[in-house]
Amino acid sequence: MQEPIPIWVVGAWPRAKSMRRVLRCDGVVPQYESGEDGPDGLRDVRAWLTDHGAASEFDVISEGETPGDDRVAAEAMVRPWREAGATWWLETNCEMPHNSPERMAQIRRRIEAGPPG
Repeated sequence: MQEPIPIWVVGAWPRAKSMRRVLRCDGVVPQYESGEDGPDGLRDVRAWLTDHGAASEFDVISEGETPGDDRVAAEAMVRPWREAGATWWLETNCEMPHNSPERMAQIRRRIEAGPPG
């Protein structure tokens, strides 16, 4: 039998209704209100999840863009999120335009560099 696919949803932190919906899923991609982001905000999300019955294996996803040409710097960027309770890092190259040759070369270099740690 095939394993179920984990369901991750966006949760608007610290909105209670949105976060209660998150508890019915396998993970959350927190969207922070101003002043609530960063690893400290993620610690608050993780604490709330634990206090409301989320299993220890509940995924909390952090996202951002790390440099593909500096593994040490990339690891330094991701480490505080991991220490705060993130279980996944989502590399988000959101800068536009995506279809310019220069931007596509940057994205390829980032992929070739592999995970940040």
